[in-house]
This record gives sequence, structure tokens and C-alpha cells, in this order.
Amino acid sequence: MSMDRKEDFDDSMSLLSLNHLSYESPSSVCAASQRNQSQINFQPRSYAGIDSGTQMSLVFNAGSAMTLGPTSMINLKIRVANPNVGGTDALFWAWGNNIVAANDGERFTNSGGSIMNLFSEISCNARSGELLFRELYSNQSKTTSRLYKINKERRGYLGMMGGATHNTSGVLKFPLFPLNQDISFSIPLGELSAMFNTSAPIPPQLLSGATLRLSLAKPSQAITLYTSAAGTTLATTNQAATVVSITEATCYLDQVELFDSVNSLILSSANSLETSGLQYAYSTLFTSQYPVGGTGNIDVQLSAARIRNITVKFVKRVAPDWGTPAGYTGPMAAASIAEVSSATDRDANGLQGMKFRFRLGNLVLPLFDIQTATQAYAMLKDALCNISFDSCEDPDSLKVVNKLSPCAIEYSDYVHNDSQNAGASGLGSGCFMVGLNFERSNALNISGLSSSNNRVLTFEWSGIEADLYNAVISVEYLQIANVSTSNVVVNK
Repeated sequence: MSMDRKEDFDDSMSLLSLNHLSYESPSSVCAASQRNQSQINFQPRSYAGIDSGTQMSLVFNAGSAMTLGPTSMINLKIRVANPNVGGTDALFWAWGNNIVAANDGERFTNSGGSIMNLFSEISCNARSGELLFRELYSNQSKTTSRLYKINKERRGYLGMMGGATHNTSGVLKFPLFPLNQDISFSIPLGELSAMFNTSAPIPPQLLSGATLRLSLAKPSQAITLYTSAAGTTLATTNQAATVVSITEATCYLDQVELFDSVNSLILSSANSLETSGLQYAYSTLFTSQYPVGGTGNIDVQLSAARIRNITVKFVKRVAPDWGTPAGYTGPMAAASIAEVSSATDRDANGLQGMKFRFRLGNLVLPLFDIQTATQAYAMLKDALCNISFDSCEDPDSLKVVNKLSPCAIEYSDYVHNDSQNAGASGLGSGCFMVGLNFERSNALNISGLSSSNNRVLTFEWSGIEADLYNAVISVEYLQIANVSTSNVVVNK
């Protein structure tokens, strides 16, 4: 410091002292004293020759730190092995089907397939034994619908799960991986369950000692086999010799340590009888599968006080498999309008004679039949991506991201009408679904219609092809976990 500056500084301090003024550095507004990542291994870490029913298990050891769910990861390696190579045997594999149907130009690249194809059921129990969530048909409910919730940039980011992304030529394709080699994948915990995808950190009283269980699906219904790196021909021989194994399964928790003064307040709230402990809110899915055809209805039994939305995805009753390459659509691909409908409608934006509607008690929702693709697309997008001030499943808690158009599925993907086949309409790209939003306000995340007096939600349809398809129906609702230092109670 120069002599002149030192004199100016001394004069300023003297003036402050004369007027009895003092200026102190502001204290930090951040409650976290430290941030780090911890590693937890699955027990066991390796699963050789997986098949339907194989279960992976992880016990969380969060210590005393808060866990940031959206940025925590599961890392693992997949090996698809087959001793037979060449000719019509498999040389490469992917999580979906890149082949465009030759007869009508139908595509399947928007099925949302990824490593999530393998997880047919996901559940988590607290240390006390309380069930935090259990989601059946998770691979069907979380793959296709995810694309309506995220933007194209997020879709590219999630390419680390093996999903379809745009290649250097701008073409949407599933990446192909060679057989007989270990391939690494990363899964954000928030993609497994909305419990890990909230804007609030997960308190250690809730996560420590909790057990996450991943039940695996049949590999032949989760993976597509190809004969070449071009991905233009499906493997048709010796598929039964294919063995899928998982190794080095590890979870990395992104965690923050709080200042002692902040941590003491949280512990005080957890032990308080007035607040019934800490409250942690998150969404969960109840998913079931039903056969559909012709005209009919399905009663979905509800177990939650308020529901947020419902979605319906149509899939082939006989799941696509390695042994049935003829008419193969690929894992997790939704059937198109043209496939599900029993009639033919020249309206390129119609539902080809199909009609859908929902009932909750005496309420008919909507007040008219959904009978055009434009109506169905708009309602589905509103159900899965409504512009709301969500404190639950929304990492953007400060609302600094433009959420007006985050949907990665364009209408032309929803109803893909082949320009080279003027007579074909109602085709798709593997992403056709219908849905309805039950939130009464876009400004609240707990404004879903009450189902306390009406424990049955009815899905009505007509015009569906008989005895060929199942409806995968998912109901999303809010849960609140009341967390104390010794117990967890979940309210729906």
C-alpha cells in the first residue's frame, strides 16, 4: 500500500470511529460447510448371467451428511457376451431399435430405451422397515414418459445411460456397443425414482440405512442385438447363447455437511413432537398393466389422497424378444396409433376411431372424448410437463430455467406420418401415450384432485384392436415422509 493510500485509509477509519460506526463482513448465507462425494458398493458388486428376477441391492450409508439426489450417480458395467459371431449372429447390441420399418416407415427411436430397460421393479425401504416407494413396471413407466419431461439438451446428457441421441449427422439413433466387452454406464439417482429428484437435500435420518432394491427384467426383452455396426440388420441366430452380466456396481453420493448450528436446528425439528419430525416430500408412481381391446374400461384402485396425473402407454401383449425378430419393435417402444386402433381414418391427425376418457367418482375427465391425436398430445404434455412451481420433483427450485417447452418429443414424433407413403397415417416413433393432468393449479404442487372419497379411477376406451395390446397405466401422486431420529412414517 502506498503512503497516500495508507493515509486515506487511516482518515477513513478515524472518521468511522468518530461517528461510532462499524462495518463488518457479512456472514455466509450458505448452510453447508463442506461438499464431497462418497462411494458405496452394491452387495454384491457383480451379477453374472442375469435373468428375470435377479435383484441388485444397495444399503445407503449417508453418515451425517445431507445427500443431493439429482447429482448422485450409480455406475456399473454391462457385458453382453456370445461365443457365436459372424453371419446372422450378433456382433453389436443397443438399448433400442434403430431400424425403420420397410413397409410403412415407422420408427422406434423415441421409445426412451436406455439401461433403465433392465429395471422392472424399483423399491426402497427405510432403516426402520417403512416402505418409501415401490414402483412396478418401472422400465415401461419411466422410459418413454421421461422424454415428455425433459428438453433435448437433457436428453443428450442422459446419453450416458445409453439412450438414443443425435449423432454427428443429426440423426436420432441408439448407440451400438460391441459384444464381449465391458461397457460403462452412469445412472443419475433421480432417474430411478422421484424421491432422489427433488430440490431439497435428503436428510441422513431418512437415507442412512435405507435399502434400494433393483429387480431386473429378462435381458432378451431389454436389449436389441445387431449383426453389424451399421445397425441395419437384427441378429436372427444363436440369440439364446447370449449372456448378460453386470460388474462393478457402485453408487456415488453427492453430499454436503452442514454447519453445526444448522445441523442442531434440523435435529431439534426431527425430535419435535409439534412438527412430527422432518417432512420430506416426493412423488411416486403406482403402475399396473391390463389387457385392452375393443370397447371397455379399467378400474384403477387408488391408495393416495391426491393424485397428480395419469398416463397410459400401449405395448404389445407378447413382448418383443430376440426370438421373434419378425415385426420387432424393440424394447420399451410404445405401439403407434395405427397399430392400436381397430379402424383406419384418413385424418392424419386423428386417432383412427379410438376414443379415451377418465372418470373419478362422478367426475368425467375431460368432459368430452379424447378422439384426435392433437388433443391427446396436448393433454399428455400438460400431464407430464405442466408449468408448475414444484417443490417436489423439480431440481430448478429458483425457477431460473424457461420451462415453457422442455418436451423432447415433438408432435411430428408423436404422430409420424410417412411422407413417402401417402396412404399411411397414425404411425409413430415409439412414443404414443395418452394422459391427463389432475393438478387444479399450475402454481402449486399439491393441488391434485382429492381421491379420498373415490378410491377408483376409471379409464374408458373404444376402438382398440382386440386381444393384441396391454395398457401400462401409471398414476403419479405425492408422498410425505415424516422423519424422526428413530423412525420414518410415509403418508400418501
